[in-house]
Amino acid sequence: MNRKNVFISYGHNVYDDVVKKIANCIREFDYNVFFDIDYLHKGDWEETIDNHIRGSKYFIFMVSSKSVSREGYCLNELCRALECGNIIIPVVLDDSLTPLSINKYQRLDLSKAIKPDGSVDDDIFNDVVSKIKGILSGNLEVGYTDGESMIKTYLKPISSKDELYRHYEKFKGRKKAFKEFEEFVESEANIWWLPSSPGTGKTAFATMLAWNYPKVVAGIHLCKFNNSDRIDPKKIFTTLAYQLANFLPEYKAKLLELNELDRIFEKNAERIFEYLFIEPLYNIKPSRNVVLVIDALDEASFRGDNEVCAILQRAKLKNIIPSWLKFVLTSRREPEVVNYLSYISSISTQFEINTIDDIKEYYLDQFPELDDNKLEILLNKSEGSFLYATEITKQVRNKTLSLADINLFPPGIYGFFNDCFNRIFDAGLITFDEVKPVLEFLCIFTEVVTEEFLQQILNKDEYEIRRVVSSISGLFKISAEGIEPIHKSLIDWLSSPGNVAQRYYVSRKSGFKRLYDYLKVIYDKRRYNNIYLIKHYGKSL
Repeated sequence: MNRKNVFISYGHNVYDDVVKKIANCIREFDYNVFFDIDYLHKGDWEETIDNHIRGSKYFIFMVSSKSVSREGYCLNELCRALECGNIIIPVVLDDSLTPLSINKYQRLDLSKAIKPDGSVDDDIFNDVVSKIKGILSGNLEVGYTDGESMIKTYLKPISSKDELYRHYEKFKGRKKAFKEFEEFVESEANIWWLPSSPGTGKTAFATMLAWNYPKVVAGIHLCKFNNSDRIDPKKIFTTLAYQLANFLPEYKAKLLELNELDRIFEKNAERIFEYLFIEPLYNIKPSRNVVLVIDALDEASFRGDNEVCAILQRAKLKNIIPSWLKFVLTSRREPEVVNYLSYISSISTQFEINTIDDIKEYYLDQFPELDDNKLEILLNKSEGSFLYATEITKQVRNKTLSLADINLFPPGIYGFFNDCFNRIFDAGLITFDEVKPVLEFLCIFTEVVTEEFLQQILNKDEYEIRRVVSSISGLFKISAEGIEPIHKSLIDWLSSPGNVAQRYYVSRKSGFKRLYDYLKVIYDKRRYNNIYLIKHYGKSL
């Protein structure tokens, strides 16, 4: 990544001359500027863009109605720049809302410099160019918006950017569900609930709401069962409040006036909701309705209850949620969610009903050579699961499976899991009994499990643990942070009491027993500062 390389992302429209002028000014500072108009006829367009983004330290995103449009290419470029860790410099050309993923950054505002006749106010233009020069030279940082640093410090928001980027380019379908969302936004309902089966694409749809409706969706939180922060009701609410503050300047001003914002986490979750969402919003009336999205809410359930659902239900029944503030909630049909939301929400009728059509569109995009017969077989095998479709596609791509043997593909997502394990253990290189202790811990932890922890708790050396982990890497994501399943439904399939007779059943009780035995030894030795004892002993008890 060359510090002298600058990528300008811009949706071509009436501001072309202004952006060209900025590009030329940056070149005068001895920087290499990639501006797409110079490369329109030079080979593979997407590869050219990708290579220049990867090779640039700085990424200037020109915020305009064209660049933030879902029909354009600029949001794809922004996704890639954020993935690559480029320094993002937002420059505003009109009154379009800045994408949610970079909304926290201070914007350099050129909108006031551009006059109706297309001419530019030199003083404002030169001031913006001077600030860009300062950022490129390292003498000036891209700061946060006013009050941003303080609010971020107190609310400790959790970023969902990885998921937001991951789903954008490959998303297909859901047109009727998007239409239903638009109708909800204009309705009098405060809560829209999308209940559906595992693997049907709830998270992908939730993230696409943020991309497709930047003028409406103020914030999004993605719950995740193996991430204790993401399923903490307090942090769910503080994260959404942080995003809403960046969306509504008047709300941000209200938060900065709160006397106890620095002690927010001393309050319980219900008081946090009232303190952040009910009391400060009382006198705020935005020009349009605003939406907050919580995905996979069932994964935030604990011991048969769901505190977030309970809080929203009580607030709705008390009629204290502002009429313009709306919540979109996705979840599986778990009792602890159904018992609260079925009485207070508008329930989606379109999300699941068109799943097969959407999966069909996905398959045709991935495998345009499929004939009607093979396509029908694949759709039947999918059983309405987008997770199945994406995982099968990966295996065809890496030649683990072949479309020539499509009749032999496993049926449904649980059949897919079973088939993957059969291939792992039938090869004879490792046994299920060797892998089972590791799976037990993966089934009980609300966080990513590290190899170091597995070595200690199972009393195995690095090579033995690595051998086990490598054997299951097709169904578990392995990263520097640790090991986690590709989807919660995999853990459900492995550890459901109803599956006790299956070949690959894993006992959560056995996992907790192993954990307890290990931690009890540490406790008896009075090694009270042991990090694993501190984090997990109470849970094992």
